Amino acid sequence: MEGEVPKKLSRSEAREKKELEESRKEGTAQPEKDEMGEIINPHIPSYIASVPWYIDKEKKPSLSHQHKPKDSLKHTIGDWYHRGMPAQKSSTRFRKGACENCGAMTHKKKACLERPRKRGAKWTGEEIAPDEFVQPALDLGFEGKRDRWNGYDPARHRFEVFEEYQKIDIARKAINAQRLQNEIESGTIDEPDVAHKDDDKYEEDEVKMHNQMNVDQRQTVSVRNLRIREDTAKYLRNLDPESAFYDPKTRSMRENPYEKSDKGTDEVDFAGENFVRHTGESVDFAKAQVFAWDAMDKGVDVHFQAEPTKAAVLRKTYAQKKKDHSSKLKQSVLDKYGGMEHLKAPPKELLLAQTENYVEYSRTGQVIKGQERAKVKSRYEEDVLIGNHTAVWGSFWEAGDWGYACCKSTVKNSYCVANKERKGSSESNAIEMAPPKLVPQIIRSENPSKSDDSSSSSSDSSSSESEDENAGKSLVEIHQNKKKSKKNLSKKELKKAKKEEKKAAKKAKKEADKKREQEIEEAIRKERERVKEVDKLMATDERKRKYNSMAAVSEPSEAELEAFKRTRVNRADPMAGFLSK
Repeated sequence: MEGEVPKKLSRSEAREKKELEESRKEGTAQPEKDEMGEIINPHIPSYIASVPWYIDKEKKPSLSHQHKPKDSLKHTIGDWYHRGMPAQKSSTRFRKGACENCGAMTHKKKACLERPRKRGAKWTGEEIAPDEFVQPALDLGFEGKRDRWNGYDPARHRFEVFEEYQKIDIARKAINAQRLQNEIESGTIDEPDVAHKDDDKYEEDEVKMHNQMNVDQRQTVSVRNLRIREDTAKYLRNLDPESAFYDPKTRSMRENPYEKSDKGTDEVDFAGENFVRHTGESVDFAKAQVFAWDAMDKGVDVHFQAEPTKAAVLRKTYAQKKKDHSSKLKQSVLDKYGGMEHLKAPPKELLLAQTENYVEYSRTGQVIKGQERAKVKSRYEEDVLIGNHTAVWGSFWEAGDWGYACCKSTVKNSYCVANKERKGSSESNAIEMAPPKLVPQIIRSENPSKSDDSSSSSSDSSSSESEDENAGKSLVEIHQNKKKSKKNLSKKELKKAKKEEKKAAKKAKKEADKKREQEIEEAIRKERERVKEVDKLMATDERKRKYNSMAAVSEPSEAELEAFKRTRVNRADPMAGFLSK
């Protein structure tokens, strides 16, 4: 801290420093130099030449902190994205780290845009897709980001525009020469007019037009501008800088300037220029342009802007031939295989009135089975449980926050404390519990003619022996001993044991169903009593009714819900009148 705080000079030191500065300004003393060895102008004030303490703790006089640091940009204004890169060659074998679906090295399986294969390229090693060209991540400066012509190749103008018009000019000259030759042979003219040899039919030179039309040279030609001066300028319709963008180069405002206001598009006289893109014949125009591009790719010399009539005729002819070809193909298949009667199907109203699909409904009209939709299998991982949770993140929602349904925690990636306590308590209970008896008890004797007393005594003795054997053993050891004892049994004894297990499970299920049915019958009785009380209450005068808060004390049980569904009467059911009888 002592090195950072400026030291206070004494009177003599301050006087010497001031005299040195004055002598440097007069030129009698040598000027001060910075760390680069360059002379510092003595007339520069000290608050400019002195270095702040947070830049240089040694506080050497310098002017480097006054200069702007040089920008270390990776890309210059001439760098741009590569266009028209050819497809790279496909690999002949699967490479480590490539996409498991298509085999390309530039992405992983999750980001693959190809159709998911039944067996990916990782396992088959066939049809490995080529690697995509990865465009550079440009880090342009201020000028590079705002240059409208960045990435434009001037050589493209020669190949795309100049040579095309040169072809048109050569074809036009050949046609004119052929026309003149035909006129000379037919005797219409004796000699060709040299003055009109290079006459362009579509030339729009103003001087030639005035000379041909014999217009007075003193008459000025008025050229209509892009907008009428009486109209409101587009950039003056909404002065908010956050509103629609106005491009001064093309004089266009594509977005609606009144978008944030309450006015609709039909209430304003200008709603942007984007509406023109999808109105009228713009869609058909785009289809015609695409047709011309496809024809050019296949070798047909046609241009939609230069030869619109030719392009329209070609498109119409192509559509007619395509229609005729598809109809002929369809007719040939029908003539060969038959089946015309199947194409003359009745209307959908008649077809959908009946169906052979089996669907099972409940009494309330709910679908039990028959129309289950198959779950769509996602390529992403699902039902991943982390942090001792038994539910996924997002299974619980309360007061605008998402969380876990198992512990009601709204902190993502948190540890499930509730499950931890539950697990600890279950482990402690398991330690305190006595080891259970082996179920079922397997009778090893094959003689069924033994008395009941002997069997009971043997079972008691075997159970006591098993308890003595299992004393001091853990549950895992007891389970392993049980599995070993089952392995030592014969097939007949194993079959008998399995049969007893099935019989016990069936008996337990019957008892559970019987118990559930008894609960439902009790709930139906209570529901009917409740309905009677409600009818009685509704029949009394409103002023004599007892107070009812209409608030449920607890959530209805499954038996109460089933009782409500069974006793509910659907008034639209034509058989509803017979239920009360």
